[in-house]
Amino acid sequence: MTGEAIRAHGLYYPFFRMRDDGWLKVMALYWPKIVRLVPAGDDLADYTPRPHGHVQEPVHTLSSEVARTMRMLTEELGVIERVPPGVSVQAVTRPFVDVLSRPSLASLRLFRTGTAIDPRTTLAPLHRDEVSPQLRTLLSEQGFARGLGASSETPTAHKHRLDQQVEGPTADTWDLGMHRWAFMDSRLVRVYRSMLADEFARANKLQPITDVPDAYTVSADSDANIIEAALVGPPPTPRPTAQGELTQTLAYLALDLVVPKDLSSVPVEKIVELRRRYGNEFIAFGAQVGQVAAEFGPLTEIRDTAMLTRYLESVVADWFAQPLADMRKQMKALGLDAATMAINVKTAIPAGVAVLGGSALLAGHPTIAATAGAAMGLIGLRRSVREKRDAILQAAPAASFLLHTGDALQPRSLLERSLSQVRRIAGTAPS
Repeated sequence: MTGEAIRAHGLYYPFFRMRDDGWLKVMALYWPKIVRLVPAGDDLADYTPRPHGHVQEPVHTLSSEVARTMRMLTEELGVIERVPPGVSVQAVTRPFVDVLSRPSLASLRLFRTGTAIDPRTTLAPLHRDEVSPQLRTLLSEQGFARGLGASSETPTAHKHRLDQQVEGPTADTWDLGMHRWAFMDSRLVRVYRSMLADEFARANKLQPITDVPDAYTVSADSDANIIEAALVGPPPTPRPTAQGELTQTLAYLALDLVVPKDLSSVPVEKIVELRRRYGNEFIAFGAQVGQVAAEFGPLTEIRDTAMLTRYLESVVADWFAQPLADMRKQMKALGLDAATMAINVKTAIPAGVAVLGGSALLAGHPTIAATAGAAMGLIGLRRSVREKRDAILQAAPAASFLLHTGDALQPRSLLERSLSQVRRIAGTAPS
């Protein structure tokens, strides 16, 4: 078998919690698992925002929709898992230490004595367990990071209007009580977390994924010049597309064939049901994506994003869209034929006559014999149609998963619901 023998899992970054409910639901239709790098501290439970001033204010704002989707996917399917960053924290320390002394980063040293923070500056937090002791000390001593007290209403926060810019709780030091956080320019946080995610992903065969459009993608082996450019300089030269990125892009383009544009209105229960009911097809879809991506591996050499997307759209059209269209035609033809035959068989049953079965005492009665024969014909028809339907679906399980996903998630019109009733009568509705 070509392609990935074991499917990679996704690694969410740069934050702890997903922010886009629709994005998360699409991810659950492809990734077997989604890992989050979450420090082991007890102050990182997933919950919705508490009333202002509550002792356990959230680290990042978490909408009730995303919170519910995360909980359902975790409790019902085990899709989302939390793991601590571990030794990866130390692995990315040296490149950051090397770049912080450069003069070009002076504008990011927000907490130097006598420096007033521009109210338009966006801050973001880092937990002490995400940063090595050496780097924590350097960030604090050089004015890049500072905790601001247990409440965002402290005089310092009020003076710098940080209550409007900061995402989450604060702390006087990296080690104060439950909230062991320090804040710094959000660019520092995103670049650092991007490197941390890349290092952890490489070490554990994961694929970084994100719902943050402008998330930085700085690799763990980036030197000081690349990090400096990502923080304050012009955008670095686009790097070649990795095989993992090619694979996930193919998967998303294939799912885009059947998934509604806005999944926020689709209950997460439907995603759970799809994963449970069509588990084998889900696995087959992921395997085929990996096989197709491996076959078209040379496309990773394309640097222009728009051109790469055009190539991938053609690949998806040939390997996923066309088989899906063919399957829809076969299922439609099978349904129409079965419905027509079922109606013909039912018209053979005299109105008002009950089907009594194959009683030997009544077998000689012409009306009853015809009725029993018609009933047996309908039962045989249903069995035959289901066997044909199952054969169609099993012949292309990846297309079958897309077919079922589209049918389950797309809103249906009154006509479609009526046709579904006819399919159930004819015995051609999906099982």
